[in-house]
Amino acid sequence: MEITCPACKKANQTGDKCLRCGCDLSILRQIREAATYELGRAARQLRNNNGQVALEHAKRSWSLKNSASAARTAFMACLLMEKFDEATQWYARLLKLKHPLTDLGQLQKIRERY
Repeated sequence: MEITCPACKKANQTGDKCLRCGCDLSILRQIREAATYELGRAARQLRNNNGQVALEHAKRSWSLKNSASAARTAFMACLLMEKFDEATQWYARLLKLKHPLTDLGQLQKIRERY
C-alpha cells in the first residue's frame, strides 16, 4: 500500500519512515489499515443483508479514508435499506472521487430482491 509523505510528497511503498525525509508514516499506515478493516466488516454485513450495520462500518471506513470503496459500500447499504436519498448522497461522493459505480452486478442482485 502506497502512502504519500505529508512532508515532502514522496510516494513510499514500504516502511514506516519516508525514504526521502525520514518522516514517520506509521500512523498513516495504521489509519489506512483501520479503514480497510472497517470496509471488510461492512462488506461482510452487506453480504448478510444487514444494511444498517454495513452502513455504520462503511461510514467508519469513510471517516478514516475517503475511498471509492467506502462510498460504494455505503451506497449499496443504503439501497438495501431503501434509503434512496442517502444513497444518492453516497453516489455523489463517489462521483466527486471520479470513480464510477463499477459493480452493477451487486446492484442487480439487490434490485431483484424487491
